Amino acid sequence: MIYGFILLAALGWVALKLFPVSLSGLYSLKARKLPPAQVIANELLKSNQNLDLPSYKFYDSLIFDLISFQKRFGANLTSAFVEIRKALNLDMKIDLRLKNLKQSSYFQYLTMCAFTWLMLLHMSSSLDINLDGLDLILVVIWQMIGLLSFHFILKVITRKTCEPFQPLFELVYSVRCQFKVSRPIQEIKENMERFIQGRRDKSLQNMVNRLEFLLDILRTQGKFSLEELDCLCEESWNTYEIALEQLEKAVVGLKLGSFLIFIVPCYFYSLTLALGQSHI
Repeated sequence: MIYGFILLAALGWVALKLFPVSLSGLYSLKARKLPPAQVIANELLKSNQNLDLPSYKFYDSLIFDLISFQKRFGANLTSAFVEIRKALNLDMKIDLRLKNLKQSSYFQYLTMCAFTWLMLLHMSSSLDINLDGLDLILVVIWQMIGLLSFHFILKVITRKTCEPFQPLFELVYSVRCQFKVSRPIQEIKENMERFIQGRRDKSLQNMVNRLEFLLDILRTQGKFSLEELDCLCEESWNTYEIALEQLEKAVVGLKLGSFLIFIVPCYFYSLTLALGQSHI
């Protein structure tokens, strides 16, 4: 039984090392460090140009590019900064959603591992048996392999889902801001053409088609309305929302697969060990 407690403690220690949790934020809101998106949003409220921005996706480079344009041509950046703050607010909601998805997934996996150990310890205590340490180590190793596999696969599918959208949002908000500060039309067309030519992601095909349509309007008419840009922005976030819903479904399948491959076998193996020892 003592081996079980030791190995269960080892499992918890490794989990905390892999997925550290800060307890300071539970006791003091002041101890919490603001996320980069919130820092940038707060900085944009300043009236001066000396902004101290952390690196965060494409936002810091876009803002510095707008400030550089303002210094050269005296453009008013107020409306552009409002657009960026709106994007940052939506981005923070998505980041929080992804963070909660990951944390709840890890918690559920570790809870299932802990349940297996609690059942094993309860049986060994009730039947007054001593399980072999090597068998317990095998159970821990298999569960840790499952945890690492779960972590790796979750990381891969999250990156595969989210990464293709970052260039899309960079383009969309760059174009919106460029229109608001009256950047040259040729520069905007070149940005759109460069994005369209480099996109091969099936998840963005509808948005690529939409951008090609807007690019044709820009080539023939030399402009398009801000309402079209608003619609493009809304469609981009809706497409991202659909991708996130598919990610959540994929995570449910991943949790089910991990349960069937790494948790259920450990449970029945532990049950077999306990029953086998009880008949000796």
